[in-house]
Amino acid sequence: MNKIVIDTNEFNLIIDKNENYSLEIINTQVLNIKVLSNITSKVTMLIPETNININLELEANSNLLINQLSIDNNLNLDINLLKNSNLQYIISFLSSNDSLNNITINHKESNSHSKVVANAVNLSKHKLYLSMNGIIPKNSLNCFLEENSKIINLNNGDSKIIPNLIIDNKEVVANHSAFIGNFQEDEVNYLKSRGLNQETINDLLLKATLLNGMKLEYDKDKFIYFIRNYKKS
Repeated sequence: MNKIVIDTNEFNLIIDKNENYSLEIINTQVLNIKVLSNITSKVTMLIPETNININLELEANSNLLINQLSIDNNLNLDINLLKNSNLQYIISFLSSNDSLNNITINHKESNSHSKVVANAVNLSKHKLYLSMNGIIPKNSLNCFLEENSKIINLNNGDSKIIPNLIIDNKEVVANHSAFIGNFQEDEVNYLKSRGLNQETINDLLLKATLLNGMKLEYDKDKFIYFIRNYKKS
């Protein structure tokens, strides 16, 4: 595991070995990540309270899994997938301030696969907007694109999901699902039946929502620490 703390205006990460990375992003405006051909890697990113542009490219036959926790961010994420590349991107947003986020997944070449899952919790009445744009051009055959997005709205905040699928090819699979609401009533009632108060229930479900789907062999404790100690307003 390569652990890197990034505190520069712009940082370039070239992944040229089958290794894993743990990144903590501090006051960085631009992060460029490129996975070279035939490489398999996993990246974990913690981005607390900084606005950032992430440019991600997967070259041919590469495989990448990303787990990312973004706290009070404005994020612009631009993903480009080349031939036979495979991406799984699990990203969670935790916010009490205005948070405007744009994710673009561009299948530039054939046989590329992507699954992007975005889970967000809006703790305030501020904006939490999530725009997800999946693009498959005419020349990209046999691609698979899946976007799943969910915002838990705990204080009737101004939350919005804007899903866009721009598909110019019939020989592909492209899906999008979106949900905005509160915690599931049956989950809340079950925890109440176990004697838990509402604050404890919210804390447990908050952690479960933000860590859902992540594979965090190394950074799980760090992610939980930031979630537990987040200033709730």
